[in-house]
Amino acid sequence: MICQQATRLKKRGHEVYLLSLEKPSPMTWFPNQTVPVIYIEDWKGTLDILVATGWNTAVHLLRIPATVKCYFVQSDETRFFPDHSIWR
Repeated sequence: MICQQATRLKKRGHEVYLLSLEKPSPMTWFPNQTVPVIYIEDWKGTLDILVATGWNTAVHLLRIPATVKCYFVQSDETRFFPDHSIWR
């Protein structure tokens, strides 16, 4: 979903980046991926809008300068963890 949203924003003329918590690798699974993926530790800029895409990414918003920061809730994230997990 995030790749689709980012691609559509870029096609509309917005400057879009995907910041990754891990070293980026080619996203061959997503067709026509043209949005730059940047390792979060390498990011040095300031953003107009910064969007976290999961509960584990929200904390990283604190250290990146941006005019607006938000969290894009995509699902009930507790569903992605086993019943016995503290994250559930």
